Amino acid sequence: MSVVNVDKNTIETEISKEVSTTVLFVNEAKSSSQKMLVEFKKAAEATGDKVVFLKKNFEEGGAIEEQYGIQSAPTTLFLGLGRKLGDLVGYSLYLEPNGTDGVFKRKIKELFDV
Repeated sequence: MSVVNVDKNTIETEISKEVSTTVLFVNEAKSSSQKMLVEFKKAAEATGDKVVFLKKNFEEGGAIEEQYGIQSAPTTLFLGLGRKLGDLVGYSLYLEPNGTDGVFKRKIKELFDV
């Protein structure tokens, strides 16, 4: 599955679906956001249609950010049926260089059992 770009007007529609959802809040000007987006895309490809992957530009003081307690970018938000299950703040690897599961992949497995 690919990463779907959302904004403040479309995100609610996407996260209200009855599926596991991961939202990456990014700041395009930050290298850490760019690196996390690469890991996010790896995860989207690996999990197929089992998890929806959404990317949203971080808006300081934005309604969605306030609702879910997102204070900086990159932050990855994990949702189940629209309810917050957890988050990861900062850049996290999907796979470690030695091929073992990275922090991001372990979090996906833990929360979504995929």
